[in-house]
Amino acid sequence: MEDRFIARKLINLFNKAHNLAFLSSSTTKVNYNLVKLFNTAFNDEFKNNPLYIGDGVKLETINFKSEDNLNLSGTIYRNPVKTNKWIIGLHGYSSSGIAKLFSIWNYRELGYNLMVFDFRCHGNSDNDIITLGYKENWDLKAAIKYLWANEVVESIGISGTSMGAFTLNYFSITEEEFIRKHKVKFGISDSTFMSAPKALEYLINHQAPSIFGNYLSVVKQDIIDIYRDENDVNLDNLDYLKLIPKNLKSFPILLIHTIDDDVTNYQDSVKIYEAKTNAEKSANNELKLFESGGHTKAIVKNYDEYMKVSNQFIINNQ
Repeated sequence: MEDRFIARKLINLFNKAHNLAFLSSSTTKVNYNLVKLFNTAFNDEFKNNPLYIGDGVKLETINFKSEDNLNLSGTIYRNPVKTNKWIIGLHGYSSSGIAKLFSIWNYRELGYNLMVFDFRCHGNSDNDIITLGYKENWDLKAAIKYLWANEVVESIGISGTSMGAFTLNYFSITEEEFIRKHKVKFGISDSTFMSAPKALEYLINHQAPSIFGNYLSVVKQDIIDIYRDENDVNLDNLDYLKLIPKNLKSFPILLIHTIDDDVTNYQDSVKIYEAKTNAEKSANNELKLFESGGHTKAIVKNYDEYMKVSNQFIINNQ
């Protein structure tokens, strides 16, 4: 009983990401203020590269519903050079769509419109449990459907970070017909994890008070049981290597990771790359490891090489 009590407390703690409303993708005025806020953190040298957005950028607010009727909040950047190609950015746990916009900002120069949104229980999207990729996949599909219902779409690319990267990888091996129908052409996975249970271990050990982390072996299964029995979400099944089909037909993915990542393990990206390449019998997937940068920050520490590799990958697969 005590252990189940701790598990419930931890679930409540993990699902406080919606408190980060100041990082949400909601309303044009807020977007402008957020862009200005983020930009003030960049030094003058950094402002000269494409990751710097600038204060006068026009951003459009959008709202749409997920598969289970939750309201999701998002943002569109429309390329001034008319294009029907889109890149969708997927943020990580406790982050936001606007934060993700900075990491995909340079791709506008390749002739893309950009779309980001707040996952459920993040920013100004509706509150719900965070499921580390399962229901977030519903949110991604809803974003793609929104584009197809409201825009002219020639092709779609997806860039995901951390939880967003796992959502991308999960989507890529479970939605073959949807992918083909909606012309998803490539993905960029940055700092993914291999499975929801592995991500859960990190959250217990590092995000929760240390006294809770001492109960890892007992509490983790209680959390998984609560998700399964009360929310119809089987976190045990969210395991890439268990889910990938033997004869996969999907879009190519560039997997990026830093070796010094202390949140997710770079070996997860290596194993996903190997499994996907073997299942597809394809040479179109790519793996890029950086020595340093930390979790999700390879783009900052290794900017030039990151841009060179990811831009060329997009050009090769658009």
